[in-house]
Amino acid sequence: MSGPAVAARDSRPMALAVLLAVLSFPVCALAVAIQLLVGTDYVRWTMARPGYPLSPGFSREERLAMAVPSTRFILSEDPPELLAALSHRNAPLYQADEIAHLLDVRQVVGRIRWLALLLATAALALLALRPRSLRVGLTRALAAGGALALGLLLLLGLAVLIAWDAAFTAMHRLFFAAGTWQFGADSALIRLFPDRFWYDTALVLVGLLALQSLAALAASRALRPRS
Repeated sequence: MSGPAVAARDSRPMALAVLLAVLSFPVCALAVAIQLLVGTDYVRWTMARPGYPLSPGFSREERLAMAVPSTRFILSEDPPELLAALSHRNAPLYQADEIAHLLDVRQVVGRIRWLALLLATAALALLALRPRSLRVGLTRALAAGGALALGLLLLLGLAVLIAWDAAFTAMHRLFFAAGTWQFGADSALIRLFPDRFWYDTALVLVGLLALQSLAALAASRALRPRS
């Protein structure tokens, strides 16, 4: 077999590894950002900011006492009975449909985390097949992955700033079945997590993803072989 044919065959695993790494970067960055945004520190910080709307029927202390375990549930393996046990002023906090939605959210987040792990593991495994080309492959993957994520972020950021209601609705229609994610204004989920919470969180999400994308681009420059 001729030299060019052998080189082309040998380059296929590297090309596939780079492609997988590029595709995995936005998913991995999203998984990391979600981990931060669902955390207790973020929820406490955003709800304590000046100008954040009050939650009807909840004092600030009661709101945090209910919101923190609700968001923590999304990243946990706790049974739904934990949510059903939450009570506010001697009454159950959530109705069955609200608990079902939080379970759906946990499943979506779990799929994102598993997809990120699968893509990243497959890319690293293929890159490891060519140790001599590992640095080049990582450089290309970080550069292309960071650029791809920034492009997606531009679209996401514009959607949030220009057409927030449409973007919010489209996201829910993409991930959740019809009729499972809309609740009345008097529901605990809407009162604890009003539209302002999700708008602010979307902007913070864009910022976190942008920081990770810029870090990937900087890392690709640092890893680039010096001529």
